[in-house]
Amino acid sequence: MKLEIKHRIDQLNNGEIPNGYKKTEFGIFPCDWVTDKKMKVFASIIQQKYDPNTCPNNPVCIELEHIKGFSGYLYGNSFGKSHDSIKSVFKKGDILFGKLAAAV
Repeated sequence: MKLEIKHRIDQLNNGEIPNGYKKTEFGIFPCDWVTDKKMKVFASIIQQKYDPNTCPNNPVCIELEHIKGFSGYLYGNSFGKSHDSIKSVFKKGDILFGKLAAAV
């Protein structure tokens, strides 16, 4: 690792803002990065839903628990009718954002 990068990492770890960087509501980023745009400016937000109580089909259901962290490997699935809750629909090529509840 280059010494300048190591120094920058040390600054960040010590709560300092390195030269050429700025603090934003999202964290510390290079000054030339645009950080004031909303997701909807560069992506379409899909809001199609599947309701197992009203929809006649029984599609494959993939939940965050079925996707291995950091690799994206799919290691399971279920079917829509096996759930009572409404699910979001996605298609090949969509980018998914989500969060899991913290383990207690």
